[in-house]
Amino acid sequence: MPMRKVVLSLSLVVQNHQEVKATNGWCHYSATILENEEEAKEFVKKYDYDKMPLIVCQTTIRRELLDSILRIFDKASLKYEIKNTICNATRDRQESCAELAAKSRPHGCYWRPK
Repeated sequence: MPMRKVVLSLSLVVQNHQEVKATNGWCHYSATILENEEEAKEFVKKYDYDKMPLIVCQTTIRRELLDSILRIFDKASLKYEIKNTICNATRDRQESCAELAAKSRPHGCYWRPK
C-alpha cells in the first residue's frame, strides 16, 4: 500500500495550536492542515488519488466544519480514512448549545450614547 499523507482537519486559525503541532509531529511535520472549506477544495484538486489520506480531527473542531470538509472529499470521490477524535464533552457542549439556540428567541441590546 502506498505511503499516505496525514490530513488534519482543524477549526479556524489554530495552525499554531499545541495539539495541532504535536499531532503533526507524529508524521514528521508533513501533514496538510486544513482550516476551512476553501482549503479542502484546493486540497482535493491537487491530491494524488492513488494514496488514501488519513484524516485526524482536532479534539475541539466544530462538527459542522468536519462534516463540510468530508462532503467536499466525498463529492470529489476521494477515499479516505478518518480518526474522529472530537471529544465527547465537546460534542455534548456543541449539541446542547444547538438545542438551546433552537429554543431561544433572538434578543438584542441597544445602547444609545448621550
